[in-house]
Amino acid sequence: MYYLYSNTIMKYLTDDKEECLNETMIYAGWFGETDIVKFLIENGANKEYKTQNGLGLLECSERIEKQFKDSSLKEFLANNQ
Repeated sequence: MYYLYSNTIMKYLTDDKEECLNETMIYAGWFGETDIVKFLIENGANKEYKTQNGLGLLECSERIEKQFKDSSLKEFLANNQ
C-alpha cells in the first residue's frame, strides 16, 4: 500500500512540476527567502506567476519590505525583469 501511495505522490509531483515550483516560489517570497526564490526561478519557476488569490512576488516583496525593512526581494525583481 505504501509503495502505491508514494508512487502516486511522485507522479503528481512530476506531472505538476511547474505548479509545484511556482507555489513554492510564492511561499519563499512570502517569507522573504530571496535566495530560494532565485534558485526556483533558475530552475523553471515563473516569476510572473500569481496564486488563485492574485498573490505574486511583487506583493510578497512589498510585504517583506514593509514588515521587515528588507528590500532584497524587491531589488531582485527590479533587476531581473
